[in-house]
Amino acid sequence: MKFGYQEVGEVEAVGDGADFEIGERVFCFHPHQTRFTLDTSLVWRIPAGVDPHRAAFAGLFGVALNACITTPPLTGDCVVVSGLGVIGTFAAYIARLTAGKLILIEPSSSRRAGSSWIGADAVVEPGEAAAAVEELSQGRGADLCIEASGAPPALQQAIEMTGVEGTVTVASWYGSRPVPLALSREFHLRRQRIVSTGPTVPAHLTARWDRTRMRGVSFDHLARIDVASHIITHRVPFDQAPEAYALLDDPAAKTLGVLLEHERA
Repeated sequence: MKFGYQEVGEVEAVGDGADFEIGERVFCFHPHQTRFTLDTSLVWRIPAGVDPHRAAFAGLFGVALNACITTPPLTGDCVVVSGLGVIGTFAAYIARLTAGKLILIEPSSSRRAGSSWIGADAVVEPGEAAAAVEELSQGRGADLCIEASGAPPALQQAIEMTGVEGTVTVASWYGSRPVPLALSREFHLRRQRIVSTGPTVPAHLTARWDRTRMRGVSFDHLARIDVASHIITHRVPFDQAPEAYALLDDPAAKTLGVLLEHERA
């Protein structure tokens, strides 16, 4: 079994018709390996001014961006982001650009503290979230909740905090876990929408958006974010990859962005 699906590296060889040069720095979707051959449709040039450590997060930024263009946070909206992993952190950053009030929910104290650069109006534990939304929305409930925690109870909480005609956007991957929901009160009476978001561009935007534009916008924003300070918590040599995955499973490790680093040949 291969792990991971995003890589940054340099082109070592090109096939006929490939529009790349040897030595170019690229971002691509592929499991973690030192060398591999890949179709050019899965490869993007890294712009000048975007260092490899920033570029490594282009795919995850794209997930957050997809959530925010699927259900855009409108100017003045009360927006809630649940879960401050890498995707939730990027979604919060994007939402801050337009949200009137931004509330972030995260059980980890280290991740709450580490999100201060975003400038949210409130950063709270799950048990404090309902009161924060009630206060900052002036009793209207959230206009938009982005569920990025991957925790099934967070989806229920998002439904309960979202107001009339509001939207819950699910940017999480729950895997095979069941996600039981109570839909008989808030969801039904408030006429809410629950929207899924994933790796593909929403159909209604495909006339103007594609994967290349998604990557370009991601690179533009990553160039502005101090990824080394705000996102990366651990850098692990590639030959110690098992230790990196163990870190991700250990709450005491206080991980956020974990990079596997290859030695240059």
